[in-house]
Amino acid sequence: MRISPKGRYGTMAMVDLALNSSQIRLNEIIRATEGSMAPVECVDDPEAYPQAPLCAVYDVWVEMKTAINNILESTTLQGLLERQRQKWTSKQLNNRSNK
Repeated sequence: MRISPKGRYGTMAMVDLALNSSQIRLNEIIRATEGSMAPVECVDDPEAYPQAPLCAVYDVWVEMKTAINNILESTTLQGLLERQRQKWTSKQLNNRSNK
């Protein structure tokens, strides 16, 4: 996957897909565009915070990062597109029934 922060369409990131959308996981996209999903720095670098092994909140941050990564790992770009299509279809059906 190649990421270009600015494209001919403005400041939105441009992505060239080398794989089928069903083979691309959201964690790959987020990692390429945003970096780590750690909610705080100490999760990725516990040595920067010497009290991490003694900190209960640190454990929660690690669990949060793991949960986020699991969700993003289990979601493909194709799956996200299908979810969006379902929402659009539902909205269109609701708009028709409200007329």
